[in-house]
Amino acid sequence: MGQQNHIRTDKRSGQPLLVSRCDRCFRAERRALRSNHDPQGWLRRRYLCGGCFAADIYAVDALVTAIEAATGRSKPINFEVIIESAAGISHVEEIAASSPRLQAMSLGAADFAASMGMATTGIGGTQSNYYMLHEGVKHWADPWHWAQTAIVAACRSHGILPVDGPFGDFSDSAGFRAQALRSATLGMVGKWAIHPKQIALCNEVFTPSEANVAEAREILAAMATAKANGEGATVYKGRLVDIASIKQAEVIVRQSEMIQSAHKPD
Repeated sequence: MGQQNHIRTDKRSGQPLLVSRCDRCFRAERRALRSNHDPQGWLRRRYLCGGCFAADIYAVDALVTAIEAATGRSKPINFEVIIESAAGISHVEEIAASSPRLQAMSLGAADFAASMGMATTGIGGTQSNYYMLHEGVKHWADPWHWAQTAIVAACRSHGILPVDGPFGDFSDSAGFRAQALRSATLGMVGKWAIHPKQIALCNEVFTPSEANVAEAREILAAMATAKANGEGATVYKGRLVDIASIKQAEVIVRQSEMIQSAHKPD
């Protein structure tokens, strides 16, 4: 495993610390687990980074479970995994299935690029030398597309959320928005924001527009009418819609409803 874990006590707070040493797995190794009476509240999520294997996550899960039991913690800590190595993407599906604590997965583009030996210093976005040439015209492709698609497929297969990683050039709002739109189209539910100006762009891209929600509801209504007439498909705005269209429309409506629910006051 290349990993050693142990628990020690923080000298200032007196609280137990999780200390993990792994040559390929974790960036943020130390987190205090606070008691039920701690006014600072609970640690709710832990990021596991690097070239993880499922066994690494299992080991941390077991350690966290032991700490929770020792401290009397009632609310479990959730994990979010960052895929940022060749080993991580090669084992992405087993990682997605590795722990019931796992809530989300994202791509750490910079470390991933270094691990893959990619000839770039960019963090996300289109890379200047990654293009095809047709009749003298350059056509740029997305070098992260295949890795993102693998993450989305693994996440959707195991009930966790796929999240797009960082876009390093925070002065390029158009580039950030373009990558976020590509990621949303692939099925990712959100994106990292490494600068305050990126937050509004994230909310804009990953919140279904009123027009898209309205169209999705119209498709559901059209299919409901078709079903009542004993038909398995119908025509909506000049195009075929069928049972698969219902599933697509439900994704948009459900996402909109979840966002609206999250913004309702308690």
